[in-house]
Amino acid sequence: KLFKYTFLLIICCSLLLILSNHKVDADTTNIYYISACAGETYETVGINYHCNNEGSYVIYGTDKNLVSFEKVMPTESVFSVEQSSTDSDTGFASRYVCKAELTNLKANTTYYYRVISGAEKSKIRSFKTAKQDTGKHDILFLADTQSANLSSFQRANKVIEMLKGKATNPELALIAGDIVDRGGYEAQWNAYFNGVTAFDDMLLTTVPGNHEYYHDNKPGYIDPSYYNQFFNNPQNGPEGRLNSSYYVKHDNILIIMLDIINREYIE
Repeated sequence: KLFKYTFLLIICCSLLLILSNHKVDADTTNIYYISACAGETYETVGINYHCNNEGSYVIYGTDKNLVSFEKVMPTESVFSVEQSSTDSDTGFASRYVCKAELTNLKANTTYYYRVISGAEKSKIRSFKTAKQDTGKHDILFLADTQSANLSSFQRANKVIEMLKGKATNPELALIAGDIVDRGGYEAQWNAYFNGVTAFDDMLLTTVPGNHEYYHDNKPGYIDPSYYNQFFNNPQNGPEGRLNSSYYVKHDNILIIMLDIINREYIE
């Protein structure tokens, strides 16, 4: 009996490990980590996602069911990171990081979009562009969503949904760094994107914190290259910090996002 129960425990633990590494509630097997990032003005939005196949694209439009739509081909960059010999939680299998630019958008308009790769389609997401007026605006401001597992991000998601319910149609969410605990751990990015679904109908404005700079279980800083694989921000910042430092004009508000983790780049 002891052998029997030990064997069952090993099976259960193995199954739990498999499930923890699976992309929970991913859009499809080959399309994942989708984000919609605010552009420099309401006229542009940057879509970012990962895809295992070449040749994917984004469709978008004001039709909720996307019967009528525009098609955008993204730039595709192969991304992979070998697992560290001293930290088995590191490493990213090879995939395409895709960045699509939606342009000529209208102010105060809800747009719907989805990613398509062959016969696979992501779920339809949405965002609303800025109003272009000088009135009051509701913007969600967050920092340190920093977590390491799905359940923690799901708890954060409940708080974000509560804040959205108290606001008046918030159009934009701003995260001031430390989105995950280790930028070099894909499992944490997987947990973030699958756990925090409250942003599926909003635009994001984010910046890396020191934890996005961490490659492994050592405390040393690296650079924002991990962060840059997950967000498609305006390319209007300093050359050494494109995508991680930038600005956004949201109606009558100028939002400046600064990546100042490594001081050598700002002195």
